[in-house]
Amino acid sequence: MLLIGAGALGSQVAETLMRTGVRDIDVRDRDELAAGNLCRHALDLTMIAVNKAAALAAQLNRLQPDGRARGDDRAFPTVGPDGPENADDYDVILDCTGENKLLRSLSMIPWKSEKTVHLPLCKLGRAGSHVLVISGRIISGS
Repeated sequence: MLLIGAGALGSQVAETLMRTGVRDIDVRDRDELAAGNLCRHALDLTMIAVNKAAALAAQLNRLQPDGRARGDDRAFPTVGPDGPENADDYDVILDCTGENKLLRSLSMIPWKSEKTVHLPLCKLGRAGSHVLVISGRIISGS
């Protein structure tokens, strides 16, 4: 599973998933934890100025010693000389960023298999809880 965005929403979602049995989560976020984040974030004061993805992954691994969480401070998808990275290692992608540009970025990925991408309701602009990205085409769902 790939969780993009380790902010207030992403941190709470990741902790809940790890506590309920998900054992393999990759977390992506480029930001560092700021003091203003603490009122709603799962991380605490000791993690201020630390990359959110790395700090959250470390916390998730402490919550579930048999789990495997990895933090990455790169944006998703990263775009290299060969184009955007692929996401074939992930069956589920959770967008917890609050950024509409991620949906456009996801459509650039050369998908080899069907993926379920869960987005906040406000991103769709209508009633719905996820979209399916199939071979680079975005098909909205409910």
